Amino acid sequence: MGCISTSGRWVDVDIGVPQGAVLSPVLSNLHLHSFDQFMQSRTKYYVRYADDVLITLDIYLSLIIKLRIS
Repeated sequence: MGCISTSGRWVDVDIGVPQGAVLSPVLSNLHLHSFDQFMQSRTKYYVRYADDVLITLDIYLSLIIKLRIS
């Protein structure tokens, strides 16, 4: 396992959790739990599956928000 450094050279990485490892979703859930709580307190149109986030608005609500901002 490795990555390309900012100087463009290959660097071997032997620490951390590899992408796609079994532990990745657990760590993601631990890290994003407070974000989930925050978003759910602000909108009912919030969905997160693993590390994918979907926030939707209905068109009427979106229009009202735009009119209030401008």
